[in-house]
Amino acid sequence: GASYIRQAQDFGVLTAAKHFPGHGATKGDSHQTLPVLQFDRERLDQIELVPFKAAIEAGVAVIMTAHIAAPALDGSIARPVTLSPKALKGVLREELGFRGLIASDALDMAGVRQSSWDGEVAVAAVQAGVDMLLVPPDPLATYQALLRAVNQGRVSTTRVDEAVKRILEAKKSVGLHRNRKVELAALSRTLNAQNVRTRSDEIAERGVTLLRDAFGVLPLNGAKAPKLVLIEILLSETENNIDVLTEELSRRAGGIRHFRVTPDSVANLGDQIQLHPSEIVVVVNFSETNDAVDREDTAMLSTSLLLDFTQHGLQVVFASLGNPYVLDVFPKTSALLVTYDDSAMSQRAIARALFGEISVVGKLPVHVSAEYPRGSGIELTSRYTNLEKIKNPEDVGMSSKRLGDVSEIIKEGIAKKTTPGAVAIVGRRGKIVFEEAFGHLSYQEDAPLVNLDTIYDLASLTKVIVTTTLSMILYERELLGLDVPVSTYIPEFTSSGKDEVLIRDLLAHCGGLLWWTDLYKQFEGRTPEEAYSGYIETISKMPLDYEPRTKTSYSDLGVLLLGEVIQRITGMSLDGLASEEIFKPLGMTDIFFRPEESLRSRIAPTEKDNWRGRIVHGEVHDENAFGLGGIAPHAGLFSTARALVPIVQMLLNGGFLDGKRLLNGATISLFTRRAGLVAESSRALGWDTPSGSSSAGNYFSNLSFGHTGYTGTSIWIDPERELFAILLTNRVHTTRDNRQIYELRPRFHDAVMGAIIDSDIVPRSR
Repeated sequence: GASYIRQAQDFGVLTAAKHFPGHGATKGDSHQTLPVLQFDRERLDQIELVPFKAAIEAGVAVIMTAHIAAPALDGSIARPVTLSPKALKGVLREELGFRGLIASDALDMAGVRQSSWDGEVAVAAVQAGVDMLLVPPDPLATYQALLRAVNQGRVSTTRVDEAVKRILEAKKSVGLHRNRKVELAALSRTLNAQNVRTRSDEIAERGVTLLRDAFGVLPLNGAKAPKLVLIEILLSETENNIDVLTEELSRRAGGIRHFRVTPDSVANLGDQIQLHPSEIVVVVNFSETNDAVDREDTAMLSTSLLLDFTQHGLQVVFASLGNPYVLDVFPKTSALLVTYDDSAMSQRAIARALFGEISVVGKLPVHVSAEYPRGSGIELTSRYTNLEKIKNPEDVGMSSKRLGDVSEIIKEGIAKKTTPGAVAIVGRRGKIVFEEAFGHLSYQEDAPLVNLDTIYDLASLTKVIVTTTLSMILYERELLGLDVPVSTYIPEFTSSGKDEVLIRDLLAHCGGLLWWTDLYKQFEGRTPEEAYSGYIETISKMPLDYEPRTKTSYSDLGVLLLGEVIQRITGMSLDGLASEEIFKPLGMTDIFFRPEESLRSRIAPTEKDNWRGRIVHGEVHDENAFGLGGIAPHAGLFSTARALVPIVQMLLNGGFLDGKRLLNGATISLFTRRAGLVAESSRALGWDTPSGSSSAGNYFSNLSFGHTGYTGTSIWIDPERELFAILLTNRVHTTRDNRQIYELRPRFHDAVMGAIIDSDIVPRSR
């Protein structure tokens, strides 16, 4: 509670602790009668007052009174605390030291109206120390009664001023003296902001608690997607979207049969379900109250059904999405999980936990039984946490022998001088199935061998690893609008038609920007800072090359503008942002702009550059990026292949890695599916998707996304097959005229897909 108070008030939301001095152990409903708190002061100090002391220490803004009698505080069994000066002024103010607002509970409740008529009740409450009167039955009568009491001297103006001052101070603390009105039209957008949804998902994921996994059933991630029988127990009315879990499990399972248990259907359910030994039964209880316990007939029949399943040797997973106390009622199943509500976030979290997509770390916050005491909880590590190379690719549905064909294709390419060397990594279902280094750093006779620590110039992979990912992050934080004109962020980007160029267009390469120009020559000899200003000024003044969204033209200039937008929004440099927002959170090492001289021996050289008059080695190959000192939104990143695995796996996981969420799955889906801005264009937002002549080859699915780099690098990710492939080469060594990589890459990717053995891989539909 104290943590909640501090966090909420840091966000500008006032909090209230209620109902003072503690309503939890009373009999009777204060809406209907005046309950009595029948404990002595010692008990109140040990139990009831403890959370109020913690709330006050945490800085709670408001404490609400209870319409209950507390004789231990003022000696009366007939006076509600709301009307008790001894309880409010004596205990709450003087003893506990509370300085914030005291608010009454609703004054239309019977618990406070028994002592007098409504106007006099309000007067007595103010006299007792209440600063704010809530829900008086007749506000006008209450006002007039208070006014008379002040005029008669029964309520002093000092007391009124004291209450009003506290109210005004509370308003000031949340800025109501500056901004008194709420923009109603913006409420939905504000309350449903992407960052709020992302945080809600994180909280739900951390709350999932595993109490039993007797036979190592979890996670459900065998070589083949399991077939499920989903049985949902619905014993009470619910307005929540109970279809979320069905949809989430259907996307992951190899097949699903779905049944819902209601009081009317439970008796005949056993006859309807004909289970197969290969199926896994997932039983979900949605009860938020003790319905599953109190409705004895239904609970007994449901229990009998589960018992029958387990006795026949079936694997049964029971999940409670609501009241954890039902766990002691149902029979012991193979696995037992609990969340503490049935929200859409919790339903998504349960699905992710079942399939090992998140680490399960929750602990039971209440004592359910001797078997499940408070603090119980088995930790289950996500299958995506340790991205190690496995010895048997067959464990994740891939053939060791066929992966050998991948090696042969790369070796053939090196023999044909497609590239002097390469590193390739293939991962599936969170495991590395292929990781090999090939060839040499260069064509010199004494050139060192490439190894897994070799660093490559990623070229345009910088666009997706850094610039696109930062765009996703800022989009989720509602700092970057996809449909906002670029000129909103860069006012100097003006001339005919430029107000029509949107941020979305820059990401999808259809904004009308010229594809490239030799900016590095125009600003040769300038400092990187001067060159950067010159680049942006020049691009901003250039006329559009075509009308926005009439065609696709892959443009470095558009990405340079996007990088400038990102830096203006954040006030940070691109390399600083990449480190703080991407590399550090994902634990990415061996990835950087401007590698240090000490790393030169590990870096694969690129082209013999006539402009620079040397073999480019340890400095960015792209000339425009070189003119900026090696840090640019379109190129400049250096990395090993292994260093790229965390971000690639994070995207494949739907935004999380090692129990941490960097992005929301919906954002990744938005940025990685075809943008649809230009007919037949394969471009997504930042990323590319497979097309007829794609570097991804013929078998990556239509859900796939990827990107290439001019130096000979590529990444392709296939969510449908839970697979990624990374290929890093320096094919531009010693000349960019060597174009054999365009033959090697599709062959490499076709061989990778050909190694899948647990499902039929057919050519992608066009």
